This record gives sequence, structure tokens and C-alpha cells, in this order.
Amino acid sequence: MRAAVFVMCLTNGLIAQELPKRNPNYLPPAMRAASDPLRVDPAHYSVESETDGMLALRLKLGPDETAPTAFIQDALMVCLNECHVRLTQPKFATLKNGATEPEYSGRQTMDIHMEGGTTRLIGAGMRSIANLSTHPVEMLFIERKELGSDLK
Repeated sequence: MRAAVFVMCLTNGLIAQELPKRNPNYLPPAMRAASDPLRVDPAHYSVESETDGMLALRLKLGPDETAPTAFIQDALMVCLNECHVRLTQPKFATLKNGATEPEYSGRQTMDIHMEGGTTRLIGAGMRSIANLSTHPVEMLFIERKELGSDLK
């Protein structure tokens, strides 16, 4: 009887606990380093400015050009000229117990149209960026570096 009461109390205590919320865009450091924009696409991305705490990446895309999928931190996006871009997050495959086919979820696209000099906050995540206009686009991504990060 005591054992049953103990198990019930333990179960209720575990159920009542709030599990820490996990960022759905979290990537382990090694995977994030492998998908760093400067490593994935040095033709389009370059370092504009860097300090111990901040990193400003410049993205240059020609007309109808797309930068491949890379991991962008939480950032302030600054359009240096008129920007009409599409941010696309990839589909992620999950295989549930007993399933023979994977389920795909998570693919999202967001079209953004901003005048030159305007800003927008974007959340961290894997995404490709496509220029939807007929003229070149330049933008900055200003990111806060993580303490102890060796990503450059």
C-alpha cells in the first residue's frame, strides 16, 4: 500500500513539473557550425563587421538568385536597398514508431518586402533566402554572438 501511494505521489509530482521549453530551431553546436552561412555560401555572405559580442553579415543576391539553406541566428535584418525576398525553412522528416514512411513537417515560406534602410527582427533557424525582384539585393544580418562561441 505504501509503495502504491509513493508511486502515485511520484507520478503526480512528475506530471505537475513543467518541462523546460525547447527552442524548435535549436541546433547542436557542431551542426550549427556546419551550416554557418560563411561556410555554406561564401559567394553570397561576407563579414561586414565583427566585435566580441556582435557579428554583422552582408548578403548580396543578384536578380532571381537564391542563397542556399544556412543557419541564421536571431538577427536584425537591415535592407540596404529595396528588398523583396522569400525566406524558406526546409522540411524536416520524422519517422514515428512503426511507420514505414517519414512525415514531413515544418516547411514554411515568408515573403518580405521592405524599403531600403528599413529593419526587421527574424528568429533563428535554417533557411534559404531568394531574391524575388529583378534588381540586386543587399542586406545585413546583425547577430549577437553567443558567449564562448568559436563560430566566425
